[in-house]
Amino acid sequence: QQQAGAPASPIPAILAKAVLLLSELFGLQDAQHEFLELDNNSIGALLSAYSCPVLDVHKNCTRALANLSQFHDKIRGRLGASGVIPPIIQQLQQKDREAVRQALRALTNLSLNANNAIIIFKANILDTIIAMCNISDQELRVLATKILVNMTMHE
Repeated sequence: QQQAGAPASPIPAILAKAVLLLSELFGLQDAQHEFLELDNNSIGALLSAYSCPVLDVHKNCTRALANLSQFHDKIRGRLGASGVIPPIIQQLQQKDREAVRQALRALTNLSLNANNAIIIFKANILDTIIAMCNISDQELRVLATKILVNMTMHE
């Protein structure tokens, strides 16, 4: 959120739209094959967008990460190793339903990777995820349950 009294800047809005476009691109399975060849600077650029203090930018970054982690375990592993999980976890604390939904989507996909499941476990958020399994919002409840199921699939 922008601080009160601060001059409005078009940059956060532009950044939010740019990340939204990336999230759409990353949702296409063919585009993910191209991403397998990209370097960590691409992931770093997406991560750096989390430093923008605008919730829409965070939601769109997380949406991009959720889309990017849908199909290939190699991508999931690279994303987890690059440090994307902590900012996604922070987004679970938002009051905004869409922010929480995108965070749960991303964690659902990322938790399919064994190393990411360990990172999620060590982040001490299982109580939060378990609590979300009991909320009235069915979609969020299902996503939270999927994370737990994914994490139990690893030895």
